[in-house]
Amino acid sequence: MAKTIEQNNIRNPQAGITMIETMLAALILVIGSVGMLSLIIDAIATNNRTQRCKYRLQSDQSAIGLLHELRYERAVHEHWSRSRRL
Repeated sequence: MAKTIEQNNIRNPQAGITMIETMLAALILVIGSVGMLSLIIDAIATNNRTQRCKYRLQSDQSAIGLLHELRYERAVHEHWSRSRRL
């Protein structure tokens, strides 16, 4: 029975995780996290740029719509002015 207790106290050198393995896993985790963080920052910047471009496009479309409206009103006005002269 004494041998059984002594055999249980002897540790297997291959059991467990070494400090080097733990540090390597932590390094890989940090590198992956930094990579993901840079992707998220780029995505936010792209989204902001897209929103600004969308706002400018809507503003330009509104201005073009107003120009078309003014052009149409001017054409109608000229048409009615000519028809009254006749």
